[in-house]
Amino acid sequence: MTALRQQATTLLNAIPDEKLLPIIQYMQYIYDMPAIKKSNLDIDISKFAGSAKNVFGKGVDVDAYIKEMRSDERF
Repeated sequence: MTALRQQATTLLNAIPDEKLLPIIQYMQYIYDMPAIKKSNLDIDISKFAGSAKNVFGKGVDVDAYIKEMRSDERF
């Protein structure tokens, strides 16, 4: 038994029986949770690049917009 598992067992044994239900439910949730597939993590975001087109519209200077937002009293 690893040290981490021993620590968990010690803590679990110290908890009163009337407080075990939420812990058991959480443990069951963790046990039943499907593993994240590595294929879902390999996402190519390059196909989404530039998909927003021109967010600011025509003729809007982005640098001027940022400068104006930073000069606002809110910040």
